Amino acid sequence: MKTQLKKSLTKFSKILKKTLIFLILVLFFFFAIYFLNEYFLVEEIKIKGISQNTSLNGIASYKNRNILFLSEKEIESKITSENSYVDKVYVNKEFPKTLSILVSIHKNIAQLKVSNGFFNLSEEGKSFLFAYEESIGYLTGDFVRDKDAVISAMLIAEMAAYYLNKGLNLLQVLEDLYKNMAITKRFSSLSTWKVQKGRRR
Repeated sequence: MKTQLKKSLTKFSKILKKTLIFLILVLFFFFAIYFLNEYFLVEEIKIKGISQNTSLNGIASYKNRNILFLSEKEIESKITSENSYVDKVYVNKEFPKTLSILVSIHKNIAQLKVSNGFFNLSEEGKSFLFAYEESIGYLTGDFVRDKDAVISAMLIAEMAAYYLNKGLNLLQVLEDLYKNMAITKRFSSLSTWKVQKGRRR
């Protein structure tokens, strides 16, 4: 009887030890996760290469995220895609809580003011869409350096082909633009006066 009790106590003791060890390991695991998460949260983002007055889109979302799980390449790609004036980006992790971002920008040759900010024309041509003048001269792409009506005709032909595949013609597209964007009509009048000889009116 005593031998059997002793065996039962020994078995229970082993089970209790294993349970305690398991609980300690679980607690240690959760403590380690909490420590790693809190200790390595991004608190500071250093930006170099641009003035302090220049805003950089896309970086605010990386604050208070775990620096261990952030990808430098992903951050570089996001910044480049969301900031048209940015040429190259280099991201460096400064453990435990800092991201260092070095930015080089396109050298702009002109800047156009638009409704939601500015549109930059760079020497590299990466931001260039098209240019035009009132006498129907157009320039699209960077393969020619002068505005002319030949490119205007090419653009119209491309538009016509594009919308033809959609079952539309350019007049229908123009009327649809009027419906969505409204239309402005301007009127002018011609007045004549009889002026005596030698006097100005």
